[in-house]
Amino acid sequence: MMIRLVAPFVFVAAAGACASAPRGQELTSVVHGRTSCAGSRSADTTVYDTTQVDQKPIARSGPRLTYPADARQHQIEGRVLFSLIVKTNGLVDPSSITVVQSVQPDLDAEARRWVDRASFWPGCLNGRPVRVRVLIPIDFRILG
Repeated sequence: MMIRLVAPFVFVAAAGACASAPRGQELTSVVHGRTSCAGSRSADTTVYDTTQVDQKPIARSGPRLTYPADARQHQIEGRVLFSLIVKTNGLVDPSSITVVQSVQPDLDAEARRWVDRASFWPGCLNGRPVRVRVLIPIDFRILG
C-alpha cells in the first residue's frame, strides 16, 4: 500500500504492487510549509470560506491511511469528500465534519478516521488565524 499527497487536501490511499508503509509510524507529515499566522492567537469565532482568507489551511499531519481489505478485494475505488471546519489552532472541529460524497462504508470509515485525527496549519486573515470551512477529498485507487 502506498499513501501519497497529490495536491493540497487530496490524499491517495493506493493498494496494489506497492510496498506497505512501515508499521508503528502512526502520524506522518503531509506538507512541510506552514501558514504565516501559525502559532498566533485569535478570538475571532467567525467561520470563513476559503475564498475569504489570505491563506488557506494547509494539511500538516494525519494518521496513515489504510486501504480496507474488503474494499481492496472487491476492487472498490473512489473519492470520499468531506466538508469541515479547521479551527484557529489547526485542529478539525469534530461537530463540523460532514460527508459530502460517499463511496462505500469501509472506505468512508477509513477516510473519516484520517479527517478525525488530521492537523492543519490554520487559515489566516489579516495576519491572524481564523476558522475556515474546507473540502477534503480522499481518493482510494488500486494500482498495479
